[in-house]
Amino acid sequence: MIQALNLSSRPYRNGRLPIALAVLLISLGLVGSVYSFVNVSNLKSKKTIAESETSQLKKELGELNAKGEEVQQELTADQRAFLIGAHKLIANKSFGWSRLFADLENLIPRGVGVSSVKVEELFGQSDTQKARLGMSVRSRDFKKIILMLENMQASGMFDAQMRSQSNADSVTVVELAVVYTPRNGIPAESESPKEVR
Repeated sequence: MIQALNLSSRPYRNGRLPIALAVLLISLGLVGSVYSFVNVSNLKSKKTIAESETSQLKKELGELNAKGEEVQQELTADQRAFLIGAHKLIANKSFGWSRLFADLENLIPRGVGVSSVKVEELFGQSDTQKARLGMSVRSRDFKKIILMLENMQASGMFDAQMRSQSNADSVTVVELAVVYTPRNGIPAESESPKEVR
């Protein structure tokens, strides 16, 4: 026979489960607190070490900068010029000169010759280094020089501006200011430049 459970007359008397749960929760809270405290202590000690290392590095950097200034002051004018030249030489070695000449050759029409190319400045970052050049070109047909300038501008690699123009013995000589920006990838195959009709 089934008897109905009357909680008012016969209450549930198992008190062990709530006590066990309370003890378990308190234990987990204590373990979590200890773990957090240990982590905070470790982080504080790491922060202190990092701050001391940073201050030490700043001090060393200041000393090196001071030594560098002393060395700069001891250099003669010729030695300074030599040092600047050495830095330029290193920058020049990292520039893709064969790429420049391949790109330039693809844009020059027949009948136009490049007399000289002078590097005036390299600038930009190592992966996007640009060159400011002075160029001298000559041709018997001035229209071909104009065509070359149009080809250079259309390529997106060369920004060319005329500096001066002179004529001697039916040959036109044009001095150009050029900024060369190499493209990524390999140079385009030589398409025959547009010819003047």
